[in-house]
Amino acid sequence: VNAGVEEVLLGKDADSMDIDELRKTVMGGTQSGSNVGVGEDSTGSVPATTGKKRVRAPPVDASLLCSSKGIVGLLKHMKGVRFETGAGSEARNIRKLLRAYQGWAYRLAPTHSWTNFLAKLEKIGGSVTVQALLRQVRNSNAGSDDLEADQLTTAIEAAEKQR
Repeated sequence: VNAGVEEVLLGKDADSMDIDELRKTVMGGTQSGSNVGVGEDSTGSVPATTGKKRVRAPPVDASLLCSSKGIVGLLKHMKGVRFETGAGSEARNIRKLLRAYQGWAYRLAPTHSWTNFLAKLEKIGGSVTVQALLRQVRNSNAGSDDLEADQLTTAIEAAEKQR
C-alpha cells in the first residue's frame, strides 16, 4: 500500500491536503509523469460520467410478443412440457405449467419480475396486433403441429394490416 494512502486512511496529514491532493493520493497519484490524475481529462477536471453506462432493457410491447421469441416461441417452448395424467397430479401439472411460463417470460424479458411481466402482458394482450396474431396462430395450428416461418410472417403481416 502506498505510504500516502496509509496516511490518508489513518487520518494523518489528511486535514492539510486539499481535495485534489487527496484524490490523487488515494487514486494512485499521477500517471506516466503527467499531471493528469486518474479519471481526469487534460484540463484537470473530472468528467461528469466516469461509471458504466446503464443499458436499458427492451420494453415489453406488442412487437416483442409478435416476434419469434414471443407467442410463437411460447408454443415451441411448451412442446417440451409433459403433463401427468391421473388423479392427484393436477397440482404438479399446474406447477409445471407455471414454471414453463416463467421460463418463457425470463427468456423474453430477463430484467422484469414475474408479476411485472404479467401486468404488462395483460395490458398489451388485448391490443389489435396481438389479438390478430393469436387468431392467426390458432387457425394455422388447428390442423398442424408446427408453425412455419412463412406462416408466422403472414400472421404478423395480417396483424399489422388490422392495426
